Amino acid sequence: MCALKNPNESICDLTTGACIQCITNEDCPMDNPVCNSNICGDCNDDDQCSHLSESAKCVNTECVLACTTNDDCPEMYPFCDSDYVSVSDGRCLNRCNDSEGNDLCPESHTCDVYECVCEYPGC
Repeated sequence: MCALKNPNESICDLTTGACIQCITNEDCPMDNPVCNSNICGDCNDDDQCSHLSESAKCVNTECVLACTTNDDCPEMYPFCDSDYVSVSDGRCLNRCNDSEGNDLCPESHTCDVYECVCEYPGC
């Protein structure tokens, strides 16, 4: 019910019935990975990103999963932005274009925000 009211507060606190953003860090996205007083916020150190992956790092207040190809990324963040300069390799994203709008999809596919779509029949 909360997600229908406000997608940013999609968790229902069973005690109060209030709609909140998070209960634990696992409820928060990588760009606001730390749950503090039921609000997702910035990270300050790598330990706050460990719930995502052992290799996750806190970079510029957000958790980053390093990658060199899409194969290095988990299902939840399947696209590798290999040109991301704040980590040694790249970072995994949940969208198929990087911050400059460059397409991260394989050849013969186009990016439709969160998924790569085949341009040709039989891809």
